Amino acid sequence: MDVPIGWFAAEQAAQNLIIEADGMMAVATFEFRATNDVLALTWLLADIDISSVDLPIASVRLVRAHLSVDQRWRAWCRSQLARAALTEADLRLARHAWRRLVKGRMLAGFTVSGVAADASPLTACCIGLSHARRAIDAYCHRQP
Repeated sequence: MDVPIGWFAAEQAAQNLIIEADGMMAVATFEFRATNDVLALTWLLADIDISSVDLPIASVRLVRAHLSVDQRWRAWCRSQLARAALTEADLRLARHAWRRLVKGRMLAGFTVSGVAADASPLTACCIGLSHARRAIDAYCHRQP
């Protein structure tokens, strides 16, 4: 049986960063799931070493660079998913996260963090990218 160790490590690193950077985001929210998926996908597809409990600031900044432009990140993810040298189990979970990000929608109104959403539904990808950038910026700001 193929165990998705790479995906599990990427998800754990993403969760640790989100919680450390923004302890206010509840883990059972749509926003948390979207942010977690964006960060985990980026770490996994960028092949960044996340074996250390403390994330190297250079690696975190590299992830931030990948997230800087929404359309460029989406195109990069699509191309990486098509040719990534991952285990079948890691690739299956990465593709599942990608589908959640692309197809997931948050209805108009207020997000859990209290930010007013515009009249059209927001995609999980847009929400995840926005929150991931904020989490990384907060994390980098707290580092010596």
